[in-house]
Amino acid sequence: MARRFSKSKTIDTRSEEEQQQDRSRRIRFIGPWAITALGPVLVQGGHLAVAGNPAALALATLGIAGTGASLCKFLGHLDSKAKRDKDTVRLHQVNTIAVTAAATLGTITGVDTAATAGAWAIGGIGLSLANNLWSAFHAKSSQKGASKWEKLEAEIGLAKHELKDVQSNGKGTVIAQVEAKDGATADDLVRRIPAMAAAMKIGKGRITHTVDDDDSSLITMRVQVADLLKEGFPWRGPSAFGASIGDVPIRTGRYEDGEDVLLNITGMLRDPGPLSNGNVEHAIAMGVNGAGKTQGNQLIIVECGTRTEVSVIAIDCSKFQQDFGHVRHGIDWPIDKKDAARRFFKLLPNAIEKRTDFLAAKGMSKWEPGCGLNFLVIVGEEAADFAADNEHYQKILRTARAAGIWILTSIQRATHNNMDTDSRANSPAGLCFGLRDGADAQYCLPDEAIEAGAWPQWGNRKPGYHYAAGLGIPEDRWHVTARTELASKRDQADAITAGAAIRTPLDAITAEAFGDLYANRTTYDTPLLPEEEGEDNTVQQAAPPPAP
Repeated sequence: MARRFSKSKTIDTRSEEEQQQDRSRRIRFIGPWAITALGPVLVQGGHLAVAGNPAALALATLGIAGTGASLCKFLGHLDSKAKRDKDTVRLHQVNTIAVTAAATLGTITGVDTAATAGAWAIGGIGLSLANNLWSAFHAKSSQKGASKWEKLEAEIGLAKHELKDVQSNGKGTVIAQVEAKDGATADDLVRRIPAMAAAMKIGKGRITHTVDDDDSSLITMRVQVADLLKEGFPWRGPSAFGASIGDVPIRTGRYEDGEDVLLNITGMLRDPGPLSNGNVEHAIAMGVNGAGKTQGNQLIIVECGTRTEVSVIAIDCSKFQQDFGHVRHGIDWPIDKKDAARRFFKLLPNAIEKRTDFLAAKGMSKWEPGCGLNFLVIVGEEAADFAADNEHYQKILRTARAAGIWILTSIQRATHNNMDTDSRANSPAGLCFGLRDGADAQYCLPDEAIEAGAWPQWGNRKPGYHYAAGLGIPEDRWHVTARTELASKRDQADAITAGAAIRTPLDAITAEAFGDLYANRTTYDTPLLPEEEGEDNTVQQAAPPPAP
């Protein structure tokens, strides 16, 4: 009985897209060799057809050259529409020009001699090898590299937003220039940012954007692909020990791209660096319990306590010694009772009037370094204890800036029941730490920062992380995540102790305006540190005399 033989059929398990890619790859590799092998036959046939007729030869030559030029232009158009990279465009142009030149010359001279056939073979083999090598290596680099945008285009519909330029700073930050085309807008891109973040497997708030003021189709996207703040940065000490508070900005931390967080609290610096000069901008420091805003306030106090021409008044009616005990000897006026805080705010308008009168007599519209008055920094910790029902607070915020007074309102949530809307409006700067609801950032940050993508919804899981806006900071950095530097209480206390030799006593104009309340205040000569560290924590009642 005859045996039947059956041939098993191989089943291709690849997807249609994978099969199409395989066919395209084969064409790219085989195509140049096919042109090299079959091209001479066609060219020689054309040569034989027109060789005996000079007019026909001339027309054929012009026709081939014109066709090649048109094909070259057409390919360039296709490459532009497909958004191919510059190297691929150059390859297509070189191939088209080379084939056109070879076909034109071959039609004129023929390829039936050893010299012409050899030239065709050498040129064709060289060009075929070059194309094969290009296809192999460029494909691999493209797969590894930058085709994320193309994937995003296909996945979430970004075809109308063209990626113009991409740069990395080598510190986990990628800056991309995007142009909206064919009726697309920046808002269309913004609506897709959450989907982009999910597709790129990064957190919300890690993609931010700004729109060009002069051309709304140009968008700058900032993508933070790695969290370089996670390990934190050790405190580097005072940024400008012994300098005037009006000389250079204070430093409190670093941004996620490695740049320093600098604040212009006086509004008028001799050397503002990357910041801008302007008016004093009161600030709100907001964040949930444990988000790190108090540590940020401590760094501000240490910066001021190691400068000249500045006095710090710290108000903390809840837990002053816990929050500021280790830097208390650098605070010119510690206020830790609600009654004392109320009396202070009642007298502050008088001090503002006396200071503005002094500046006006010198022809000054604002505080400047060397004017004869200390710049006043008022840090209000747990400000809901005194800001919510204080009728003087809003007026003070409105008038204090002209007197050289900066007020930092530190609060967990600056809603209307904790801080009235007029007070918020007169505190245009913001230091926004972690929140339970990212939408609450509207109570602390300017609209521009929130619209650009600032989203501090990390609660107290990332202590010290924050956004900083206003205070001379360029607007394009308002939505860049920062973190305060990590400073031990001992190091901060030592810096404050060293600063005692250079700190400027409060000026007589301001001291007299506050009268007995200031003269009878409690001050400290030593920090409050753990007993085992051998610190003397005795309260000192004698206050230093005001400057003459």
